[in-house]
Amino acid sequence: MSVDRSSAACKFGAEVRRKRVQAGLSQTQLASMVPLSQSTVSGIELGRTNSKRDQAARIDQVLGCGGKLLALWESQYDGYQVPTWVREVSQLESKATEIRDYHPLVIPGLLQTEEYARATIRAGNKAMPEEELNGLVTTRIDRQAVFTSELPPRYVAVIDEGVFRRPTGGRHIMAAQIDHLLAISDNERIDILVVPLDTRSHPGMDGAFRLIKVPEVGDILWLETRVAGGPVEDPEALSVHMSLFADLLGVALPAEGSRRLLEKLKGELK
Repeated sequence: MSVDRSSAACKFGAEVRRKRVQAGLSQTQLASMVPLSQSTVSGIELGRTNSKRDQAARIDQVLGCGGKLLALWESQYDGYQVPTWVREVSQLESKATEIRDYHPLVIPGLLQTEEYARATIRAGNKAMPEEELNGLVTTRIDRQAVFTSELPPRYVAVIDEGVFRRPTGGRHIMAAQIDHLLAISDNERIDILVVPLDTRSHPGMDGAFRLIKVPEVGDILWLETRVAGGPVEDPEALSVHMSLFADLLGVALPAEGSRRLLEKLKGELK
C-alpha cells in the first residue's frame, strides 16, 4: 500500500489540533507536556511535520485519547515503519548534550538536505520501493529537529573534502547542500570541519562513527552499516574512537578555514 505522507500528516495533525482544543490546551502547553518545541507541535498540526511514533504515543497520552490518536497515526503511516535502530538513535539524539560525527564518504544525516538524503539513499539501493525511500528520507530530515529544540546539543562534524568534490545527486544538489552547511554553521553550537584532500597522514581511514554524549550515561559509541546500527558497549572501543576523533580534529581545518574551503568548492560546482 502506497502512503501519501503529506496527506497522512495533514489528517493526523488535524486530529491532534481537535483533541488539543478539546482538552483546553494551547500549543505551548501541549509542547511542554510532551515535551516538544512549540514550533514542532505547530508543524504537526498543520501537516508540515511528519510526527514520529513515539511522539504520537506521547501526545495521545497527554491528551488522554486512550490510544485512539496513536491508532490513527498507525493507520496513516502503516505503509512504512521506521526501523527500530533508527528510532533508538533518534531518541539518543534528543537527549544528547553533545554529538560528534565523522564520515569519510557522505555528509552526516543530521546535516543533509532532503534532496541530498534522497540521492544518497537511492544510490545505495536502486531497487528500493519509493514508499520506503520516502519514509527513510522523511525520518532522516525529521531527526534534524534536535537542532531547534529547547536544549539543542553541541554538534561537531568532521567530513572529508572528497565528500564535497563528489557531486552526489548532481552538481545543483551538491551546491545546495553546501549552501545548507554554510547556513547552519552560523549556529554557534554547530561546527563543520573539513579534512583537506591533501592530508598525508589521515587517521580516519577505517570508516564513519558517532560519539553521542547523554546525561547520566556518558559517551556512547554508535556505529552503522547499510541495514543496521547500534551502540558499541566495549569501553576500549569507545576509548579508541574518542582518541581517534581528537586526532581527526588535529588534521581538520578549523571552522573558518573549513567555511572558506566550502565556499570555494560551492563556486566550483556552479
